[in-house]
Amino acid sequence: MNWKRFLVISVVVLSAGTIARLVRDNLFAQNSSDQADRVPFTATQTMVGTKDGQPVFRTEIQIARKRDGSVARKTTALQQNGTEEVDREIFNMSTRRFALVDNFTRSKSTGVLPTSVRAALDWQSDSSCSANLLPNASAENETMLGYQVVKTTETSQTPTGKVITIVNWMVPQLNCFPLKRKYVIVSENGTVSETVTQTSSIFQGEPDSRLFEVPANYTERSPATVAAERARMLNVNCFDCGSDYISRAEEKYWKNQPNVMPMDNPSPQK
Repeated sequence: MNWKRFLVISVVVLSAGTIARLVRDNLFAQNSSDQADRVPFTATQTMVGTKDGQPVFRTEIQIARKRDGSVARKTTALQQNGTEEVDREIFNMSTRRFALVDNFTRSKSTGVLPTSVRAALDWQSDSSCSANLLPNASAENETMLGYQVVKTTETSQTPTGKVITIVNWMVPQLNCFPLKRKYVIVSENGTVSETVTQTSSIFQGEPDSRLFEVPANYTERSPATVAAERARMLNVNCFDCGSDYISRAEEKYWKNQPNVMPMDNPSPQK
């Protein structure tokens, strides 16, 4: 999975349970429903993806969390032609809305935060950082960037035989925000895909409000139309337009639009 697909899936495929875990583990830590217990911060990270040891993608990430539980994630990726692409994911608790901002196509995909995402933003604080682990998980204490961290390891197997291992190094002091995360998938044929997210710096305090701004002059587009516009601008066939993940993202996007009936949904562009 490339970084662009990761962004689309993590924002728009808003299924209960999946998004709750994805939001909690990938974007921010477990939050307490009491705002006084939430620690605002901005973290700088690097995400590297490999397949059988060969590089697939590398991105720079900024994650910002406000005291009210709102979270923004800014991702910068270096493309093959040397250009940088910047995208932002925004989960805004004050407006109860989400947004994916795509700078390349000058698009925004916005909607109402589903109940499952709001619940993820309001997870109760867990000082052990291990209350919601799988039954076969393990946890141990370490130190990272000057913080005491809890290292947790979870392993599971999918019905198709893939083995998934997730390792997190979480900071109880920052509501269990993961300073490092390793996600490893071993397929049935032995192929190993690995994504490692590493924090290089973290600063406590309310983040820059500009990270949470959605450009007013960007065009509102659904995931399918963003993919189609990207292909048009690159003058290539839209191979992703008919994919399962775009179809699921499209369905969830329209499900979370205010005052939109299913019969009003436009057909995805091919």
